Amino acid sequence: MFMRLALGVAAICLVTTSATAQLQCPAVGQAAKEFSLGEGFMPDPSTHSVTAGGEIDLGRCAGVPGKGWVTQLPDFIVRYKTKGGGASNESLTFMVESSADTILLINDPSEKWHFNDDGGGGLNAKISFPRAKPGRYDIWVGSYKKGQLPRAKLVITERTASGPSAPPPSAGAQCPAVGQAAKEFSLNEGFLPDPSTHSVTAGGDIDLGRCAGVPGKGWVTRLPDFIVRYRPKSGNQAKGPLTFSIDSSADTILLINDPNEKWHWNDDGGRGLNAKLRFPRAKAGRYDIWVGSLKKGQLPRAKLMITEVE
Repeated sequence: MFMRLALGVAAICLVTTSATAQLQCPAVGQAAKEFSLGEGFMPDPSTHSVTAGGEIDLGRCAGVPGKGWVTQLPDFIVRYKTKGGGASNESLTFMVESSADTILLINDPSEKWHFNDDGGGGLNAKISFPRAKPGRYDIWVGSYKKGQLPRAKLVITERTASGPSAPPPSAGAQCPAVGQAAKEFSLNEGFLPDPSTHSVTAGGDIDLGRCAGVPGKGWVTRLPDFIVRYRPKSGNQAKGPLTFSIDSSADTILLINDPNEKWHWNDDGGRGLNAKLRFPRAKAGRYDIWVGSLKKGQLPRAKLMITEVE
């Protein structure tokens, strides 16, 4: 009898422990704020105040991407309606504005998870859904650091950074666009080894000379070769510079979109015919990097070198 009682108590404890563990992760449910947006909504952007962060560590949540701290239930539920009932003709973008390091976690209408840390300006998060699906978007606005509960704003827009969304460009009109890279990694101020070196094939099929709004000339791919997420030791800026340079036997160019979404281009700032770009007191956030060739049709081997050494 005693043995059966002990086993029963153990089983109850096991179930309770398992249930408790599951409760410590984000779960789709009732949000603090729920509202609807229809395709073409006005005003655009739609802006909503929120306290970022929470008591749940994403790093301990199997099946949920990313890292940072959030609440269990979503901060917002957005029900998005399209004009025709199918995919929207627009991109739906969610961004966070805050003085702190924020993260963004979204469960989309297909119940797929999406996570971002520094895709917006500075240390803020951003997630875009091209041709957004109608339905329910559960949204968590989190903090990258434990214990931080900063004030923030969730910004929702169908506009691009430069204005209203446009249909996808034709092949002849393609230009560099911030997006998923062939290689993505993080570097913290004081990183070792220094320099951080990465092999790449330079060049591409897009002529920068035909791309309004993007500086320079030469040939690159449409999506970046690298995304580097840079974190200073404290605050929003490093104490020293961050320098990107190319090492190749060919005439290379370097194109970078910085954490403020500003373009930078260089041709022969490095050794010989190689490119080099330097960011004094480098800002925290995302650097999208293209390694190109000055001449059409050239696809030379090259190395991207990143250093904090003067």
